[in-house]
Amino acid sequence: MKFLLPTIEKSHVRWGQLYGSAMALKLADAVQALDAPILMIASSARELSRLEDELRFFLPANLQPLVIPGWETLPYDQFAPHPDIVSQRLSTLSRLSGLKRGIVIMDVETAMQRFAPRSYLDAHAFDIEVSARLDLNAFRLQLIAAGYANASQVMSPGEFAIRGSLLDLFPTGSATPFRIDLFDDEVETIRTFDVDTQRTIERVKQIKLLPAREFPLSSEGVKEFKRRYRTRFEGDLTRMPLYKDINEGIAPAGIEYFLPLFFDQTHQVFDYLPPSTVIAYGNGIETLLESAWKDINDRHAQRAHDVERPILSPDEIFITPDEFIATLKRRAQIELFSNELDPDRQHITWQNFGSTTPPPVKLDARAAEPARALLDHLKNYTGRTLIAAESTGRREMVLDILRKHHIQAPTVDEWQGFATLQMPLAITVSPIARGLQLKDPAITLLAEEQLFGERADELIATPKKSSRIFLI
Repeated sequence: MKFLLPTIEKSHVRWGQLYGSAMALKLADAVQALDAPILMIASSARELSRLEDELRFFLPANLQPLVIPGWETLPYDQFAPHPDIVSQRLSTLSRLSGLKRGIVIMDVETAMQRFAPRSYLDAHAFDIEVSARLDLNAFRLQLIAAGYANASQVMSPGEFAIRGSLLDLFPTGSATPFRIDLFDDEVETIRTFDVDTQRTIERVKQIKLLPAREFPLSSEGVKEFKRRYRTRFEGDLTRMPLYKDINEGIAPAGIEYFLPLFFDQTHQVFDYLPPSTVIAYGNGIETLLESAWKDINDRHAQRAHDVERPILSPDEIFITPDEFIATLKRRAQIELFSNELDPDRQHITWQNFGSTTPPPVKLDARAAEPARALLDHLKNYTGRTLIAAESTGRREMVLDILRKHHIQAPTVDEWQGFATLQMPLAITVSPIARGLQLKDPAITLLAEEQLFGERADELIATPKKSSRIFLI
C-alpha cells in the first residue's frame, strides 16, 4: 500500500488504523522512503522501549533507530543518571545535526527537557589517532575538563586511568574502552580491551571522544556556574552542599536539574535536528504534555522549600507545553492513531492503513490442545504469517509444536528476510512484543503477547504431562 507523507503543501498528515506494532512498521516504511530524518516522540519510557524493539525489528541494519533515553530519575531528584544513559544521550545528540535519514526516538518528558547547546558538544569533541602527538599531562587536564573521572581501573563510560605510558579510556558513546600506548609523546598503538579481564582485543587507528557529561566541569564551567548560582539564589552559600561540591569540582547527584546554570542558553532537542526533520507522535500529544507538565510542577512544589538546596523553576529546565506545540507547528508532522479515522471529521490530510489486532492464538497449557488457536489460524488464514519468538528456546518450542502437526516453518533472521522471500509461514527470534495483521498485503505477525500473553507466564504442556515455566 502506498502511504501518505508530509509535503511542503501538506505539512501535517494523520495516519489511522495502526494497531499493535503496525505503527512501528509504517514508521519504518517512512524512514526508508523519506530523504529526511524522523523524530518519534513516544508517550512514555515504557512505550519508548517497546517502540525501539519494534523499529529494530522492522528496519534494515543500516537504518537502525537512534535513542535519546531519559535520565530515569524524577524531576528534581538527587540521584545521578547511570553513566551508560549519559553516554547514549551524548552519542545520539552528537549525530543529529548531520543526520540525513533515519529515525530518532525519545519519550515525551525527555523531549521537554532543555539540553546543553550544540556548541558545548562541538567544543569538547576531539579525536586521537595512531602516530599523533599527545602530551599526557595536558590531555589529562583536558579529559577532566570534559567531565571524565580519573579512576584506578576503567569500568564505565566517562572514566580514564593513567599508568606510566599507558592510558586507559572509556569514551562516552563508545561500546568499548580503549588502551592507548605511548612511546614518549607519540601514540604508538590504540587497542580495545575488555573491562572484566582487562585484556586487549583488537587494534584501531582512531577514536572519537565526546564530553563525559552533559555539562562542563572545567575551571571556566565551574566559574560560570557559581556566578549564575549566586545571581539566581539568595542565602548563605556555606550552607548549600551543591554549591560547595561544584566549587570543589565535584558533580553532585542531581546536578542535571541545574544544567541551565552552566550555559548562557540552552537548546531544545529540535535545535539539534536538521530543519527538514519530520516530527511523529501519537494522538493526544497535548494531553501528554499537560500531564507531564503537571507532574513536573508537583515535584517542584514538593522540593521548593529547602533553603539549603534551592531549585530552578520548571520553565528553566523544561519546555512548557505551549512552547512545545509552537515548535511542532513549525515542522512537518505525522500524527499517529490506532483507531480508524473518520473522513467526515478530518480537516487535515489523512490515511487509514487497514491494520487490525492480531488473532488470539495464545498457547494455553490448561487446554486439551494447548496450540489449537494457533493451528486454527494457520489452517484458515489465506495470508502470510510470521511468528516472532522471544528467544531461541521459545522458537524451538513452537517449532516442535508445528512439526507434530506436520507444519514446516522455515527460520528467518529478521523481518526483511520474511518480506523478501514471500514465504507463507516463517519463524524468527525477536524481543518484539506486539504483533499486527495487515489487509494489504495480507500479513499476520504473531509476537510475544499473542503467543504467551502480556506477562508470558503460561505453562506449555508437553506430551509427558510435564510443564515448563517461561518468564520474561
